[in-house]
Amino acid sequence: MKTRALLLTVIFALLIVSVSAQEPTPEYRLRVPTVEEYLNQVIEIATENDGDNLGLYSTVTTILFNHFPELYKAGFDRLLEAYNRMNIGSGQFWQRREWVNLLILAWLSENQPDLNAVDRLDFADFYIGVIHRDLDGDGQNEFVLDVMKGAPVDRHECPSIDVVEYLAVEQTGNEYTFINNPLGWYGRGSGGGSHLGEGGQQELRFEDVNGDSLPEWIVAENNGVLGGPDAGYANHGQLYILNYRDGQLVDLARNADSRGNVYSVTDYYEDSGWCLGPIPRTVSWEFSNIDFDPALEILQYQDYRDNWYCESRSTQTLDWNPEADQYQYLHTDQSFADTRNCAHRLAEEAMWAGNYTKAIEQYERALTLEPYRYNFPENYATEHADYVAQENERLHHILTRLDQYLRARLILAYVLTGQPDQAQPLLNELSAEKMETQLIGYFVDALKSAPVNNSLQTCLAAYDVFTQHFFYA
Repeated sequence: MKTRALLLTVIFALLIVSVSAQEPTPEYRLRVPTVEEYLNQVIEIATENDGDNLGLYSTVTTILFNHFPELYKAGFDRLLEAYNRMNIGSGQFWQRREWVNLLILAWLSENQPDLNAVDRLDFADFYIGVIHRDLDGDGQNEFVLDVMKGAPVDRHECPSIDVVEYLAVEQTGNEYTFINNPLGWYGRGSGGGSHLGEGGQQELRFEDVNGDSLPEWIVAENNGVLGGPDAGYANHGQLYILNYRDGQLVDLARNADSRGNVYSVTDYYEDSGWCLGPIPRTVSWEFSNIDFDPALEILQYQDYRDNWYCESRSTQTLDWNPEADQYQYLHTDQSFADTRNCAHRLAEEAMWAGNYTKAIEQYERALTLEPYRYNFPENYATEHADYVAQENERLHHILTRLDQYLRARLILAYVLTGQPDQAQPLLNELSAEKMETQLIGYFVDALKSAPVNNSLQTCLAAYDVFTQHFFYA
């Protein structure tokens, strides 16, 4: 208890200093403890409390970083002891990255490695790749540190360790300076999803893509799982286009809307998954010059499979705007697979729009195309034959249900366009089948109950089915 009281007194003293500094009578100020004294007390109380006071250690961290600008000079070993005693590597300690970066700076300052001469720095439980990058285009290397604190892991795996991050560093003689960049950090308790460390970053390329003669450092980032039980879950990520400006790295994909809200034009969301790495499963990028300026456009592709089992691809085109000094959204195009399921989707969209002639074209075309199929890798299908067979059987029932419903919709489209001779044979065919669901059976019975040459009665009969039996939908 005495130690706790002493530490709290020291904390209070430091907080008083920031207020007293504004007063004209400095003789009444409390003495500011040295960083060594402060660290000694921190380590002592953390040892007594077994590192279980997150709120206190967060306050301690804030004071240390605010009041001791050269904290790294306290020494790597002593700072690492404080880190471990306060148990910063476990739980959701939001300032862990600041501690890890402090420890790296302390080690660099003590050991003074020539970063130009190495490609790895491994010490304590730090595993750091050194990537040589001329970020500012002056012919001299800056350095990207590929940092892993806790254990060496693959960036494509779930990084459930203390910290995984990219740091940009410049070295002048024996001085090391971190270059500010907007990238986050990942690891155990870093923020999103289950706090097990989903997401991360992966360098994709390093080259001049906007034609300004400076290289861009291009990094894909997956922010992990977002959402909740009521709203649902999704993975969120973006592509960083980082360029060296005024001593820091800025993201050329960042834009602001009319209200001043900042966003990235490369933002994406995809269906959630467990423990994903930095590269999205459904999003990819292509850099290509598709106009007449020297800058490359960015084509951001995203693949979808909807509840019709239609596979489509969205292509978002981003164009470099030199006046705005940023990549900006240009347009989005969407393409569909040439399958029965996509023709069904396009037919339904035409029906909703009241374009029954176009809907019939797509419905009829769908009958000539192959349905969607799972594409299991050959090795997986062999090793998990029972599961694959079960999934294929489940899919067969789903697609049969969709096919029956959509043929019933085609019958309705024929009636609406005055084609009873086309509607009747299809209605006879469908009536002879065993219905996959009770609701589709009601739908077909309703179509049979109305004359195929009376569009009004047929429409009303179909409408009544879905108002009376909506709970089956």
